[in-house]
Amino acid sequence: MTTWNIAVCDDEQDEREEVLRLINRYNEELIPLSFSSAKELLRAAENTKFDLILLDIEMTAPTGFEAAKQIIATQEPRPLIVFITKSNAYTTKGYGVAFRYLVKPVPWDDFVITMDAVVDELTANRFSFELNGKLHSLPLQSIYFIESFAHIAVIHTADEEYRIRATLSELKQTLPMSRFATPHKSYLVNMAYINSVAAEDIILTNGVRVPISRRRKQDFNKDFCRFLGR
Repeated sequence: MTTWNIAVCDDEQDEREEVLRLINRYNEELIPLSFSSAKELLRAAENTKFDLILLDIEMTAPTGFEAAKQIIATQEPRPLIVFITKSNAYTTKGYGVAFRYLVKPVPWDDFVITMDAVVDELTANRFSFELNGKLHSLPLQSIYFIESFAHIAVIHTADEEYRIRATLSELKQTLPMSRFATPHKSYLVNMAYINSVAAEDIILTNGVRVPISRRRKQDFNKDFCRFLGR
């Protein structure tokens, strides 16, 4: 299973350790970070991008709900939030924040159903590849564009570049082309990061310019308008 950054946060030690045991029982390869307060979690989130956060809502201020709102507002892509509470009274309040809710004490079957949904969600929205003998799995939202040189593809994210042995044709078979477009024979662009389209190139939100070939411009414009829902 792909390694994900997982956080467990609860100010009650027994309940926090129970969640850790459930995760280990579900898959011992998953190794979460443990936090005893929302303040600790928020400090860690300044330097760590979490894929999944399981946390209690009713903690000393800031509450788990307040911490979750702050983290999803500052991390891109947003982590999945699973609230683990003593009551389901917060489900309405957490709309737009929570991926799932679990009520304490957490039944094993409910936990498995939730984790299966988490795995499906994280897997469906990621691009996995092997590089230097190590498996990498990138959120699709982290990929700005991909450029190709012969049989080498360079994946550009906000933080890093990854050089892998693959052609654009091969990548187009694995990436969702409802999200990516090919304005040029050597480029795949994540349309979510297009800032503007000029006559000869695309300007991405990070300032990078990607060329548009004359032959592909009409098809690209159709793909981009479809992406925008026009």
